[in-house]
Amino acid sequence: MKSLLLLPVLLLLALPSLADELQSVEMVARAYAKKQPALENYQVTIQTDQIARMIERMTANLPADAPRPESPVVRKYWQRNTGKSLFRAEGPNVFPYMQEMVQRFSRDFALELYSFLLPAGRSVDRAALAARAEVRVADNDLAGVKLQTTTLKFKTPVDLKGAFFADGLGLPQRQVTRLVIDVNPEQEILTRLELTLVDGQVLSLEVRYREVPAGQLPEEFMLTSLDGRVDTRFATRFELVDDIWLPASQERVVRHDGRKEVVKVDFVDYRVNVDFPREIRKLLAP
Repeated sequence: MKSLLLLPVLLLLALPSLADELQSVEMVARAYAKKQPALENYQVTIQTDQIARMIERMTANLPADAPRPESPVVRKYWQRNTGKSLFRAEGPNVFPYMQEMVQRFSRDFALELYSFLLPAGRSVDRAALAARAEVRVADNDLAGVKLQTTTLKFKTPVDLKGAFFADGLGLPQRQVTRLVIDVNPEQEILTRLELTLVDGQVLSLEVRYREVPAGQLPEEFMLTSLDGRVDTRFATRFELVDDIWLPASQERVVRHDGRKEVVKVDFVDYRVNVDFPREIRKLLAP
């Protein structure tokens, strides 16, 4: 009985050493969380022809002379203190299915670029996952750039549950047997993730950055699989809004079975650090 009571204590005592193995990873996580501290929230209008196309498909069976609904105004709301974002269709004739359609579309563009990788507040979860793995840390030199590679080889397949990266790019969270993380300690950025799944599939996410006076902007995410079946590129063009770097446009390119699908959105009419309406605040609450 005493040994059982001691087990949680021993696990807590072990966590500092596990955290040491993830020291560079957590350093990057802290750096991401501190990016652009002046930004508390924003509201932005999203422009894309995809919504009109979806409405056209939805109303294809209506008589030719029947009135069609107008495309709604689509806005995104983001709040730093909760880390949440919200996409909403707004306008006089927005019906529930249209709202659902916008939500479905927005999943492809719901990436918060600074919190997608190594989300803030998840360091304990990362340490707990490291406790279930054999962890190796190695220093590498890639064309004169010093990188540190942390490899977690799990004893049994795990569900990462968003501890190392968020949803939104199609990178699996479940049935992970091996996770490799490359970071640049000098620039405090993550440059690559590699996942091995229980079925042997290997996926790699490469991140490319643009250097600006404020630091490194995550400009391009490239997700590929070793067997060539997965090939996704997510690119962002940034602009300065009230001295804060924010996305001006984003493009997702998916190649699969010889086909290429491109979806692009533009972000216009930013309103930064404003008081949201009560309804929006409730929806963005923790």
